[in-house]
Amino acid sequence: MLGSLKRLFKGSPGTKTVTYEKAKELARHEDPKVRRAIAANPVPLGEIDLLLAGDSDKGVRTSMAEKIARLTPGLSADERNEVRRMTYEALAILARDQVKRVRQILSETLKDVADAPPEIIGRLARDGELAVSAPLLEYSQVLTDDDLLAIIKSEPIQGALSAISRRKGVTEVLSDSIVASEDIDAVTELLGNASAQIREETLDRILDRAPEVKQWHEPLVKRPKLPERVIWRLSQVVAENLVEILIQRKDLKPDTAKRVRAIVNRRLKEGDLIESKSSRLPGLLSAHQKQAMDPESARERARKLHEAGKLDKKIITEALDGKDREFVITALGLRTGLNPDVIEKVISTNSVKGIIAVAWKARLPMSLAVKFQKRLLRMAPKDLLLSRGGAPFPLSEEEMEWQLDFFKEM
Repeated sequence: MLGSLKRLFKGSPGTKTVTYEKAKELARHEDPKVRRAIAANPVPLGEIDLLLAGDSDKGVRTSMAEKIARLTPGLSADERNEVRRMTYEALAILARDQVKRVRQILSETLKDVADAPPEIIGRLARDGELAVSAPLLEYSQVLTDDDLLAIIKSEPIQGALSAISRRKGVTEVLSDSIVASEDIDAVTELLGNASAQIREETLDRILDRAPEVKQWHEPLVKRPKLPERVIWRLSQVVAENLVEILIQRKDLKPDTAKRVRAIVNRRLKEGDLIESKSSRLPGLLSAHQKQAMDPESARERARKLHEAGKLDKKIITEALDGKDREFVITALGLRTGLNPDVIEKVISTNSVKGIIAVAWKARLPMSLAVKFQKRLLRMAPKDLLLSRGGAPFPLSEEEMEWQLDFFKEM
């Protein structure tokens, strides 16, 4: 082995020959410039590489990182070839280096190496510096879905989830986990990634929070192949310029387009959507038409619908999706016979049991009570109170009556 390594140090005709033993001696030279010159040698040097990987000089270790990263493909921890085993050990040392630049060089070089050592990639992908972890989280195919899920669940540094969200072909399982993390920037990146696969149920969870997270609106509207129900929900919250994009989508069916326009008209009528002079939305109310109409308050609309026997689950759900809070509270008061102030107390105290009791009293299903928890109380998914074992509600009727009495007397 040493003989073959010695030949690698022979120079071209007319130059001074450097033997392996001489190179080993120079690798311990007091002048770091000399040690850097040895580190810059492009061939694997076994023991010398291992020695220089732990050098005290940052420049030497940086040179080693550049070299070892190029030698990495195909390396494994159980190499039988001594030189390759030492090269792997040098790589492992550099992956733990205290200098960020050394680890960053490894990360940027290894991100496209399909057969890089998984244990080294895993260490660098979990690095505490985003400049080190991000290239691998975004590009490395060595990382499996299981690896990435474990990283997401470990609550990594800020920006790590965004890097994962930019990966090509993000799977549905990864999308679910990213959305569940409630990292706003990461979800923004995910929505903007056309190759990311996102379940319709996951889009619903995003839409539950979309009214309060405006940076999601544009990537949502521009996302390819949106389900019609998602388009309808989006039309209730996005700004005018995005509504224009929404209505002009090529995948929008005529009946859906008609429904979207009706929602936009209602928003214009209620002042929730401002129509600009440059607006070219087909089918929208003109400024003159809006002025000619006598706008009703949310309470008045709810009362009229209640008197007409039309204040049903569908109407309340649509109002909830459209952030029509006053209408929803009035509707719940009318259907339960409770003073709206009682319902306001339930909401202001974030009482999960209280809002379930209100839904029950209003003869509304538990599925809508869950939406009340999400949108009126702003509860995180982990804090939701759900039904178990096939029961219609997670509380007994006695418990729900007690909740209502408590808030009436509060």
